[in-house]
Amino acid sequence: ARLVGRYGGGVRGTDTLVVLSAAVARGDIAALIAQVPHSRTIVVARNLFAELATLPADVAVLAVVETPKPILPPPDSFCLLLEDVQDPGNVGSMIRTAAAAGVKQILLSRHCAFAWSPKVLRAAQGAHFLTTLVEDVELRAWIAPFRAQGGRVLSTVGSGAPARVAAGPSRRDAHRSGSAERGRAGG
Repeated sequence: ARLVGRYGGGVRGTDTLVVLSAAVARGDIAALIAQVPHSRTIVVARNLFAELATLPADVAVLAVVETPKPILPPPDSFCLLLEDVQDPGNVGSMIRTAAAAGVKQILLSRHCAFAWSPKVLRAAQGAHFLTTLVEDVELRAWIAPFRAQGGRVLSTVGSGAPARVAAGPSRRDAHRSGSAERGRAGG
């Protein structure tokens, strides 16, 4: 219910709300139901909910929404670039950590895990709504104008390597992290 609530109070673009019948009277669930038109709310028994959900039935609510498709905004001063990170749990954890650190934009390359998949959403714990996420970005093409505007692109390094620069939201930095299996593309 918390994740659905963070998605614009449960109403922004919610096509359908699917609710576990045993949870209808629960305060957080009742508040979500009150925000979605009755015609777009479906109340189901536990066994049907369990078939529909990828999470345990105790979650008690599912929202069917259109996947956000933001256009690529101008580079912000503090960005995270994810290149070919394919594990959904890793992508979600990186989104959550970046949002907590104040990252304003997270750009994902074409071969990253789908940012709105259930596993990524679960790992990010609502952080999707605290930053701008843009998928299918050609990172090499994005990096050149970012650098031309005075930005620095910092890549992650293997364990034991010394940190070479201090970075953070007070500078114009893009942190770049890639897949351990596929490596990072040049640029």
